[in-house]
Amino acid sequence: GKYHFCFGNGAGGYKTNEDREREKMRLQGHPVEDDNYDYDNKDGELRTIGFTLRVRPKEGTESSEFQSAKTEQENAADAHHEKLVNMSNQLRDKLELLLDHQEYIKSREATHRHVVEETFTLVMKWTMLEALVLVVVACSQVSYLKKFFETKRYL
Repeated sequence: GKYHFCFGNGAGGYKTNEDREREKMRLQGHPVEDDNYDYDNKDGELRTIGFTLRVRPKEGTESSEFQSAKTEQENAADAHHEKLVNMSNQLRDKLELLLDHQEYIKSREATHRHVVEETFTLVMKWTMLEALVLVVVACSQVSYLKKFFETKRYL
């Protein structure tokens, strides 16, 4: 089957319910009839992509039970705590997403800064070469004109 990775920004405000259902079907490996996105790299250029994989223990496993071990006092106020835990987990997920985006933006900015500095260096070298050629041409013109107007005396 064909498998797709979703590299969206996670905001989801721009997607309709139909788009979300199609995305779920794609992620589960089901063929979607209107999937006409071309995944081929036609220009042969290397692309840098990034993604973050977060691993949480599966419900019902020993790791999950260890992480969710509760005391008797916590069991008494479980409903209230569960709501707070869910809200804090959602907040943590959004903050991790924000941090991922900031890290990507920092790396992209560093890449573009490097390109700009390289371009600036080349422009400065070319400008210096032009200035040097201009000085050489000006000196040669002055010496040529000086020789042209020079009069020789014959005895």
